[in-house]
Formats: sequence, C-alpha cells, structure tokens
Amino acid sequence: MRWRLVAVLVGFTALVLLIQNIPLAGYLRQVERENIKTSLQRDAFILAGWAIEPLSQADPAPDPSLTLRVDTYAQRTGGRVVVTDEAGVAIASSEGRTGEDYANRVEIADALTGKASSGERPSDSLGEPLVYAAVPVRVGNDVLGAVRITYPSSEIDATVDQRVRGLGVAA
Repeated sequence: MRWRLVAVLVGFTALVLLIQNIPLAGYLRQVERENIKTSLQRDAFILAGWAIEPLSQADPAPDPSLTLRVDTYAQRTGGRVVVTDEAGVAIASSEGRTGEDYANRVEIADALTGKASSGERPSDSLGEPLVYAAVPVRVGNDVLGAVRITYPSSEIDATVDQRVRGLGVAA
C-alpha cells in the first residue's frame, strides 16, 4: 500500500513537472534567442564606434586597427563580421573579403538607410539560415557605413539548447 502511494506521488510530481516545464522551455528558448540577437546588436554598435574614424576619410579604405578589432571579435566569439562604407563595399571583414559589395544584403541596405536590424534569413553561402545584427555607422545624421555580425542559425540553436538543458537538469 505504501509503495503504491509513493508511486502515485512520484508519477504525479513527474506529470506536474512535464506540464510546467514544456511550455517554460519553449518560452525560455524564445527569450534566449532574443537575448542573443540583442547582444549581437550591442556588439555591432560597439564595432560601429570603432569604424567611425576609418569611414570618415574622404575615400574609406581598409584600416589595420579596425581589421584587428574585427578579427579579434570574430576569433573570440566565432561570429562573422563585415564593416562597409556608405556604398555597401566592405572595408573590413573577418573573412578577408574587403572590397566585396554587400549592398544587396537586406540587413546592410537597411543599416545604410540608418535603421538597425536583427533577425534571421536564409543564406546561400552557408546553405542554412543565419542570424544577424546590422547597424549603421553614424556621425550625427550622416550614415557613413554599416556593421553586420552573423552566425549560422545552428550555432545559435546549440547555444540556446545548452541553456535550456539547465531547466531539465533542475527539474
């Protein structure tokens, strides 16, 4: 009799945890993805501050100190970074693609109009969706260029999954 009561209580507790944690895990997954996008946007604004001086030149060209900052950020975080001039041409890239035209990328085009954006879109070069944050490089009302940080969506999903696993462990 006592074992049956214990089994019923354990089963009931497990059921309550499942009912509570499944929706909570979905919500936590959504919140974590938004936190990551916000962090990317913050990092992009910081890099944009470093890009003001090189982009303020009459003819913006690759700048060694900006390239070093972009490469350091990319090595530390694993993100892909590109800094463009006002025409959308890369002057710094964590992948060494300076001189490449990024003006046709939606997020770069938005940033060049002065609008910061973050989100997810398909990527032909990655073959999977990418998560991005793109911000304008501004001096007053003038937009000098744009900074974009991207990650493959699978990396973001892995980070979110790791954080959500903690909920399962706690349960």
